[in-house]
Amino acid sequence: GAGELRLEPAFVYPTTARLPSSAGPYRLSGRDAAGRTLFSLSFTPTSLAHGTGGEHRAFAFAIPFDAAWTETLDRLTLQGPEGTVTLDRARGGRAALLVDEVTGRVRGIVRHSPGTAGATAGTTVRTLRGLPRHPG
Repeated sequence: GAGELRLEPAFVYPTTARLPSSAGPYRLSGRDAAGRTLFSLSFTPTSLAHGTGGEHRAFAFAIPFDAAWTETLDRLTLQGPEGTVTLDRARGGRAALLVDEVTGRVRGIVRHSPGTAGATAGTTVRTLRGLPRHPG
C-alpha cells in the first residue's frame, strides 16, 4: 500500500555500475551475518506516476558485486522515513529476470508469477529468491 517500503529480490548480472547520483533520506545496505556493513548507499528514489494508484517512488541500482558476497552477504536493508524493511537469504519474494539471449540485455523483471511468465523466443529466464548469488 501507499507509504510502505518494499524491497525486491536482487540479481547478479554483468552490467555497467549504476549508483545513486546524490545522497538522500533513504539508505540501502548489505550486511553480513555478524551485522558488519558490506556496502551502504544513501539516495532519493525516483517519483513515478502509477496509473490510478497515484505517485510511487522507486529505485534500481547496479552495484559492483564482490565475489566474497556469495558467501558473506546475509541481508539487504532498506531504511527510509516510512521505516525499515529487510530481505535475507530465508525470506523475500521471488522474481524472474528476463534476458535477451542475443544481446544479453535485460528485457524485464517479472515479480508476481516468476518462472516462464513473460518469456518469449530468444529469452532466458533466471528465477531468484531473496539475495543474489554469483552466477558462477
